[in-house]
Amino acid sequence: MELRLRVLALPLAISIAWGLAHTGMPHALMRIFLSMWIHESGHAVTAWLCSLPAFPGPWFTPVAQERSWIFGLCLAAVLAFSAVRAWRSKHRVVAVQCAVVLLLQGFGTLALSLRRAHEWMIFGGDAGCMVLGALLMSTLYVRRDHVLARGWLRWGFLVIGAAAFLRRLRHLVECAQEPRQHSLWRE
Repeated sequence: MELRLRVLALPLAISIAWGLAHTGMPHALMRIFLSMWIHESGHAVTAWLCSLPAFPGPWFTPVAQERSWIFGLCLAAVLAFSAVRAWRSKHRVVAVQCAVVLLLQGFGTLALSLRRAHEWMIFGGDAGCMVLGALLMSTLYVRRDHVLARGWLRWGFLVIGAAAFLRRLRHLVECAQEPRQHSLWRE
């Protein structure tokens, strides 16, 4: 039974989110209560990867104007510690994921100028809807023994991820179809 649900759940969630993204009030509610938080988290996560302290909030993510090397070093230490600990406990995939994020943070902090880091952080809102939305939807397919497989959390992540992903995808499709009428940076 659950296998059938998992096979049908993702296409169904995406279809419903796509339909809601083309309506009036349901689209506004989806934007306010689901996708806005993922969008703002995308700004914050991108800023963190550039060693810029940030805090995602409703409709606005305050970001420091200068890099905080202490913040960057603390984040790098947490990622390195997590990678080593995951590797030692035989969670190789998690260790590699932590190492990749650590490399991204190194690139964002050391290779990007401060101006370019702020540009990436601005783009990170839309990217957050797409990337974080996809990651939230993918939690539906965790192993049966994973903590997310117990309870209903992954089903909530599916709904939130589909709403964030499809809302931003709808906007990008509109911009591609009629670039003169739509701004890529309009909410």
